[in-house]
Amino acid sequence: MKYLKSTLAAAALLTSANASAVEGQYLGAQLGLSDVSAFNTGLAVIATYGLPVKSLLPDLQLPDNVKDNLNLEAEFTTNLLSPASSGSLEATVHTFGGYGVFNLPVSPELSIRARAGLVLALISVDFNFIGATVSSSDANINLSLGGGITYKLSDKMNFIAEYTILDSDVANLSGGVQLRF
Repeated sequence: MKYLKSTLAAAALLTSANASAVEGQYLGAQLGLSDVSAFNTGLAVIATYGLPVKSLLPDLQLPDNVKDNLNLEAEFTTNLLSPASSGSLEATVHTFGGYGVFNLPVSPELSIRARAGLVLALISVDFNFIGATVSSSDANINLSLGGGITYKLSDKMNFIAEYTILDSDVANLSGGVQLRF
């Protein structure tokens, strides 16, 4: 929970500091099914802060059709319900990621999105044995890949659905909203 509070506070500071300088930024909130290898599926919450590259780096030498559809995202993911095994194992996953995101418009409302970035994955596994808990944790920096869709609900809100591979053993299937300001 402290990771979620820290991430939301950082996103709020970035948003307030850059609101007049960067147009088109957005916040996203998603719920997802967290798939951890050898565990049952858990429930994850995903918080995202995004910036359009064209507002952030207006002099970047890219074709307009690429620059108009390219964003940078910072993301935090944590478990609401931890994935558990059929035995006494329980996994907890927290990730902090940075992504480059490309949106390919299919219609005025629908876009396909692809993203790639680096993610810091903090994974801990707890084993309960005769009233005692044994824990093991690991921290890795990994390449993360994802894809999905966004559907424009209004000028300020999109529905988003995506699949993201966070680690070789962790992936999320999620859906939620993006709020633009």
